[in-house]
Amino acid sequence: MLLQEQAVLPEVFTVSAQDEAGAEQAVDHLVELGHRRLAFLYGEPLWPGPERRREGFRAAVARAGVEGAEWAASAYTAAASRAGVARELAGPGAPTGILAANDVMAMGVIQQATELGLDVPRDLSVVGFNDFDFASWIRPAITTVRIPGAQMGARAVQLLVDAIESERAVESAAFQVELVVRESTGPAPRRP
Repeated sequence: MLLQEQAVLPEVFTVSAQDEAGAEQAVDHLVELGHRRLAFLYGEPLWPGPERRREGFRAAVARAGVEGAEWAASAYTAAASRAGVARELAGPGAPTGILAANDVMAMGVIQQATELGLDVPRDLSVVGFNDFDFASWIRPAITTVRIPGAQMGARAVQLLVDAIESERAVESAAFQVELVVRESTGPAPRRP
């Protein structure tokens, strides 16, 4: 019962990343590389972080005047991502750049693209989100939006401790993100 009551409280402590800004940075990067057909891949269910990333994607493609598709996968996994993009990548008018809701999904996109005979980044550029450790280990290394997870976790714990120890006003913290350019993005291919 208490959890249900908390779920409807309008004011709660929150710690998040500037997801919209990160998605906009990713789209801007792809547009600067010449990409004009982009897609955003997210999983179901859509929770607040990926929803904010989707909103940032929408805003950035509208501002840039480029095509922006949105594809839903069944989960935030590599396998679901592969299934979610297989048909779209093989079809006519496929995007040349994809922003995935997280790095695991970006890895799945890269795996599926490779299986279809596409080269990343020559034929398709892929950007992830989070900067999980493996993003720099795999090849091609994933261009990603870095979220300061350790700092966010520490701030969340501090907010919780402060709330327990004293009466404190509700506080929200949104941490800055950073685009980390690696091997999975490159100039848009010259194709119709």
